[in-house]
Amino acid sequence: MRERGAEKLSNLINKTIKNGINLYFVKDDKFKTAALTVSFVRPLSKNEVTKNSLIPAVIRRGSKKYPETKALNLYLDSLYGAEFTSGVRKKGEVQMITFKFKSVADKYAGDVLPFDKLIALMKDVIFNPLADNNALSNEYVEREKENLKQIIESIVNDKKEYAKKRLIEEMYKNSPYGIFEYGYTDDLKGINAENLYKHYMEVLKTSRINVFVTGAFEEKNVEERLTEIFKDVEVSPIPLNEPEKDVISDKMTTIEEAASVTQGKLSMGFKTNVTSDSALYIPLLLANNLYGG
Repeated sequence: MRERGAEKLSNLINKTIKNGINLYFVKDDKFKTAALTVSFVRPLSKNEVTKNSLIPAVIRRGSKKYPETKALNLYLDSLYGAEFTSGVRKKGEVQMITFKFKSVADKYAGDVLPFDKLIALMKDVIFNPLADNNALSNEYVEREKENLKQIIESIVNDKKEYAKKRLIEEMYKNSPYGIFEYGYTDDLKGINAENLYKHYMEVLKTSRINVFVTGAFEEKNVEERLTEIFKDVEVSPIPLNEPEKDVISDKMTTIEEAASVTQGKLSMGFKTNVTSDSALYIPLLLANNLYGG
């Protein structure tokens, strides 16, 4: 089943910082933590999917202020064990490059103000990456290329995930949804510190930017801080892929692959044209789980 949206939250507040940059608040004081997620939303494209997958891994390694991963991690530890993660995910026909920050809520941390400092750290790592002469760190790029290669190649060892991946590729071979979100090993040899930096600059300028703040936080102060950070960021988002209406057929296609395993894996895909805003969405989720997931 193809994902095409997010469930609506009753306490979701949406504010537009400027064209192409949206701020979302989900405030809930029952939590003792606060989280900030910045997503760069782009159309799934075979031409850039691998570069997009590399970007969050390389950027996560360090910034101009914290050029070494160790220094960055020590700083996070000083903020009561704050967390910073990054990655990519696929949602329908789009790919999202995400940076996530999480800490104890400021009101529980005295004068340390870990979440307030995480907002400043977000600005530093995203907009001031470790780069020199229009190139990212060659050491970090080469290391993360090897890591990504291992991630892509290792999926064949998880037969359940591999079967799911192959199912989607076959069902949507002529659609952006069939593109593997982590990219392809064949692309890696053509990526270097210079062209990855150039692509990252394009990502910053041409992506739709969604900023989510969740948990326990002071809304007015956080809004002012984030507005100040993003007010000078100029973006001209490229159009996203329009969700394609599935062609429903009564014919079944069967794909078989042989492997040396003790237990075979069967994945079945059904095209329904039921999307998240349909009254049939929840019943379809239930039916999906009844079939096994």
